[in-house]
Amino acid sequence: MTEVPKPLNVHDVPGLGDRRTKALKIQGATDWWFYPLLLAVAAALITASLGFAPFVRGGAPQKAERDGATYVFNAGALAGGIDPADGHLRHVTRDLGVSARAVRVGVRPGVGAPGPNSAGAVLMIDPADAAALTGRPLHVEVSIKRINVTTATSLAVSMQNGAATTWVSAAIPAENGVMAFDLPASAGPLAKGLGLWLVNDKTDYNYGVEITRIAITPAG
Repeated sequence: MTEVPKPLNVHDVPGLGDRRTKALKIQGATDWWFYPLLLAVAAALITASLGFAPFVRGGAPQKAERDGATYVFNAGALAGGIDPADGHLRHVTRDLGVSARAVRVGVRPGVGAPGPNSAGAVLMIDPADAAALTGRPLHVEVSIKRINVTTATSLAVSMQNGAATTWVSAAIPAENGVMAFDLPASAGPLAKGLGLWLVNDKTDYNYGVEITRIAITPAG
């Protein structure tokens, strides 16, 4: 009777078992470091796309986008440039936690109306752009969205240069839209930024507004 050879186990073939064992070890090693590396690369790509601005706690001067004679500050510039003071607060809202969609600017209870030396939440402007805006009357448009329940009563704006300033205010509309302000020419030093001041007549919570865009046009 002819004996049927038994199937060889992988470890019965000289050298093959060792190679298979090493291959399995290498595969296992790949599993544990591959995914953390993938996450690290993804985080680096997100950080590179965001730039430095999201990590700035205060405001950093922002370069405007130009639309003809108008200096435009979109959500990214607002997120990196608004520096809150005088009882004001800032919160950046983002798309999927990454790209800035808007900035919510609020005010603490009991702060009241601004004075000539008040600053509020200042949109810091690049010095070259600020020089073009200094000493000229300005038309300012602020694109806003109301915040459910906690929308402030009014918004005031002024050019900030470290000296006494003139605030121009308007009631926040009942619908989302664009608020327009006409500022007189500012005298004195080079402008540093645009001051934003929220006013509210309630004292139970922080009230504010969501800002998506600011456009400044020299009027003269």
